[in-house]
Amino acid sequence: MMTSLWMFWKTLIAFTILFVCQTVFITYFWSNTWFVADNIKGYGPITYTISFGFNSYCIKSEHNIKPHCISSSDKGEFFEDYGVQLSIEKELLTSLRVSKFIYILIIVSQLFMAIGIIGRCKYIDSNQISVSDVLFASSSIVDVILKFALSNFLILGYNREIGATIYGNKIYSSFGLTIVLFAISLIMTVVVNILMLGSFVKTAEKSSCQRGKKYFTII
Repeated sequence: MMTSLWMFWKTLIAFTILFVCQTVFITYFWSNTWFVADNIKGYGPITYTISFGFNSYCIKSEHNIKPHCISSSDKGEFFEDYGVQLSIEKELLTSLRVSKFIYILIIVSQLFMAIGIIGRCKYIDSNQISVSDVLFASSSIVDVILKFALSNFLILGYNREIGATIYGNKIYSSFGLTIVLFAISLIMTVVVNILMLGSFVKTAEKSSCQRGKKYFTII
């Protein structure tokens, strides 16, 4: 009884963490920015901040709370009104495009993880390996691999030239707050795996022993 109760709470905590991480991914990372460039001198005494995301480029002055944004497919003439000429390096554009694709795959993998956790709740007392066990184990491994891959492509986009001011000063990309939230999300995914995978492995071991054979089961 205590084992079942502990398994239930572990499953609930794991699902809650996963749900929060996935919500942040969908609502924040898709529309927000990964790279920033601060203290840019354009026209006049005002300094600006440029930010880049998967779908848009934004510029904000030190006096404006709301940034002015353009689509990532735009050539950036809008920025010239601020005294900034966009000239984004190919490496950064490639990094953003590949990262966007990986990001979509991460959402899909997290969806499968959630389905696996929900399915596991139906067999909380079972010692048999279910489809849910295999689904969660495989999708969680894929999820971690994808997140490390995304981290790598984001790092490749760091310190790339993204433009120049009217004074000829070059502008380079640096990481914004989003990368911190992404790192937290990666850590939380590892926590979910620790909570759930241990139980799945034990289930596999029990299932093997019940069949009267002793061998290693790898999920």
